[in-house]
Amino acid sequence: MPAPTSAPDLNLLAVRKEAVRTSKRYDLIASGDISVATDNGMNAYINEAQQYLDMHVDHPKQTRRWKGVLASGGIQVEVPGLMDVGTIAIIDNTASPTTRTDITKGVMGSEEIRTYAEELIANIETGEPSKWALNNIGLAPTLLTETSATFVTAGIVDYADIKFTSGTTYDFATEGIFFDKVADHVYNVDIRGKFWSPQLSADTDKSLWTVLFPGLLAITTAYILEGRMRNTQGLRDWQNYMQPYIDRIDAETASYEISGREMMMEG
Repeated sequence: MPAPTSAPDLNLLAVRKEAVRTSKRYDLIASGDISVATDNGMNAYINEAQQYLDMHVDHPKQTRRWKGVLASGGIQVEVPGLMDVGTIAIIDNTASPTTRTDITKGVMGSEEIRTYAEELIANIETGEPSKWALNNIGLAPTLLTETSATFVTAGIVDYADIKFTSGTTYDFATEGIFFDKVADHVYNVDIRGKFWSPQLSADTDKSLWTVLFPGLLAITTAYILEGRMRNTQGLRDWQNYMQPYIDRIDAETASYEISGREMMMEG
């Protein structure tokens, strides 16, 4: 198998070329022309490879920050691309001085919060949130075209934690963060967590994997392609090729976490 020749900080076009060279799948670029490498199907496998790496590899730089606003009278925020939550803080910039409070996860999630409030959002106490929970915010397939206005017309209540798409597509990539109190005024929300890599479509698009580990992304793309061909021996070969990369990332992550704990202990 060829060793990847890619250098760090590549974009989708460069990774697509590398994936073609690595997998020998010249049919997945237009006319098989590697000098131009116009996509003819390879992008889909590169994006699938990114998803595989997102799910199977943990790297410190996958932890990112999301900052947004919880509106006055709001009960949740919607966070696109969120995989896992690390910490959530509520920032009150109406206080003097401004306060920042880390809040805890409800043990039983949104059901615990809503059961305590007798199920209806209208019964939830108003104030500064002190707990959070992941919330199912998507509507059933038969309700995808509904809006808050059509709910009102139909006499439907208790929908403040629903995400309306007003169309025919699902929004599985967005997570709802539900709070234990209805905001008594505007708050800032600061979330640290793991996020899905962005979908790559334009030739200039980049992600963590194209920038830091383009060789691994190309190899993982070849692994995905072998799986689609049901070539078990090829799968094993590519997996063996991937593993040293993944082991190194795991070691780097462990070192990063140990350094962080030591700094906390010293502090």
